Amino acid sequence: MDIRKAVLSDCSEIAGLTEQLGYSGDAEKAKTILTGVLSQQDYGVFVGTTDEKVIGWIQLHRVISLETGGYVEIMGLVVDDQYRGQGLGRLLVKEATDWARSKGGGACVFGAMLFEPRATNFTKV
Repeated sequence: MDIRKAVLSDCSEIAGLTEQLGYSGDAEKAKTILTGVLSQQDYGVFVGTTDEKVIGWIQLHRVISLETGGYVEIMGLVVDDQYRGQGLGRLLVKEATDWARSKGGGACVFGAMLFEPRATNFTKV
């Protein structure tokens, strides 16, 4: 499994994965959103691949807070049902922490996805 920055040609596969989260799987909508996200310095989207197939993604954004300073929030994370439990989530989170460091340090925290109990399993050591 490899991790790389998302590109616009990933939109169809990203949309399919997003559908696994219960959201719209519309590839054109994903392309519009990804175009905007990729143009922003404080946002990042990375994909996990195997044999050139996108099997997971993570979306991040840098937050600057008066209370805590700067940190990076994980806004979304999904791994294809068929590949869960194989370490891709861990690799995506590691990429997120590396990206956070490259943006000036600070913590890398999970956003609203904590409502899903399975979402935190990959972070347990």
